[in-house]
Amino acid sequence: MDDRKVVVFAVLLILISMISFNFDKITGQVTSSDYVSSISVNPQSIVSGGVISVTVNPGREGINQKLVFYFADTGLRIANMDINVCRSYKCFEEVTVNQRFYLDNFDDFDEEVQVYVEGYDRYKEQPIRVYFTVSPIYLTDGPRIR
Repeated sequence: MDDRKVVVFAVLLILISMISFNFDKITGQVTSSDYVSSISVNPQSIVSGGVISVTVNPGREGINQKLVFYFADTGLRIANMDINVCRSYKCFEEVTVNQRFYLDNFDDFDEEVQVYVEGYDRYKEQPIRVYFTVSPIYLTDGPRIR
């Protein structure tokens, strides 16, 4: 009888251990902030020619090296505006990059434009997008600079 109690106790202990160590996989609680990468921009609105700070906080599996800028309304990529945030293919350390952002060379750039920066999270295997606004220089109080 005592041997049977020991076996039942051992089996229960093993089952409880298996469930507790794999609880996040069983319940889907893997979306913790430690697992998923994030990107933030500061400020949220700039004038063309201004500097935007992009902070990348890689998650457990890292984030791709390259950040790319796009127009929000069309999804078209903005040429020559890529940022490499680390030397290897995937980044695993937090980094902040300052990028001067020009859009005045576009002929139809006469009002505020919604833009987003995109990075690829290796854990969720999907892009991360952060939006911000770019205004033409001549919409501000100062003279238009070319």
